[in-house]
Amino acid sequence: MLPVFIYQIAFNEVDFGMGEVVIKPFFLYMLCCLFILHVYWLNLFLQIIYRFVATGDDEDVQTEAAFEEDDKKDDKVKVQ
Repeated sequence: MLPVFIYQIAFNEVDFGMGEVVIKPFFLYMLCCLFILHVYWLNLFLQIIYRFVATGDDEDVQTEAAFEEDDKKDDKVKVQ
C-alpha cells in the first residue's frame, strides 16, 4: 500500500500548501525510507519464522554472531 501512496504523491497533484518545493521532496524521501525499513523488517520477521519452523530454535541469531566474533578476537589475543 505504501508504494501506491509514494507514487501518487510523486506524480499526481497534491497540495502541500506553502513551501511545497521543500516539503514534497522531503516527504517523499521520508516515505521511501519508511518503505525500505518495512521491507527490511518484514525480511527479518520472515527469517525468524522460517528458522523457528525449520529448526525449532528460538535463540537470537544476532547474539550468536556477536559471541562468535568475540571468541575469534579472544583467540587472536591468546595466540599472540
